Amino acid sequence: MHFARHTPTFHYARFTAIAVALFSSGASLAATIETLAEADWEGQAISDPQGPSTSGSLESRAEPGGAVAVAVQDIDGAAAVRVEGMSANGQRGNTLLARSVWSESFTNTSGGAQRFVAQLSIPSISLFISDDTVAVPADRTTAYYDISLEVNGGVMFSSGATLSGNTTGHDFVLTGTSFGGTGQQSGQRFRFDFLAFDGAVTLGDFAPDATLQVVYRIEAGIDMPGFELFADASIGDPLTLQTTSIAIGASPVPLPGAAWLFAAALVSLVRRRRACAS
Repeated sequence: MHFARHTPTFHYARFTAIAVALFSSGASLAATIETLAEADWEGQAISDPQGPSTSGSLESRAEPGGAVAVAVQDIDGAAAVRVEGMSANGQRGNTLLARSVWSESFTNTSGGAQRFVAQLSIPSISLFISDDTVAVPADRTTAYYDISLEVNGGVMFSSGATLSGNTTGHDFVLTGTSFGGTGQQSGQRFRFDFLAFDGAVTLGDFAPDATLQVVYRIEAGIDMPGFELFADASIGDPLTLQTTSIAIGASPVPLPGAAWLFAAALVSLVRRRRACAS
């Protein structure tokens, strides 16, 4: 059995610090964190979900047969995910998954329309597969990562990549924002190290008293259906204390954007009054 890849991410993972600073007029509510380390090793399902929690830090860990899946997250935003494993002779159907989720609600309490923006910074991400021997040609080793930033259920930013292959060929597929980077090949060993990312993501314009739920998710996974295979995937490494951050701020919406938001709010108010009068 293999875990289905979740779509919208030994050695530990590089910290992904989500330092949330709400500037100007947004009101921040309590953050919530969750972690998950999941493995299916030789048909033995192992899972270590933690959370949700509104304080402290969480770590999920699964270590089946010498492999490891670890996800860490704290309430202030520091997070990382890492998976690594090798399938030995006779082993089949081994998968690992590590996921970290941070979420927080913000409300526009300024009395005016506000534009919320996230300054997102992500450290270098790595994917690696080694498949010197494949008993079944159709078996393909896979390493992947997924990152998503959602607001009120809508995806505002995403990035992902899948590195898969065997002795008959390899594929490298990118989705969402591409970070660029460097790929290396040595025989049947393939590795890709992505460049770090730093950029602003507009979360949207919000009228007075509007609330936005922000969810930041990172995930890494590997799938090794054959034997004598090795793979790993990571977003960060807490041992090196390298950090990334997402800072969420709010500022007045530039005209005419603000005018449209106020007009929409006024129309809604008039409709409610008419409904009450009738």
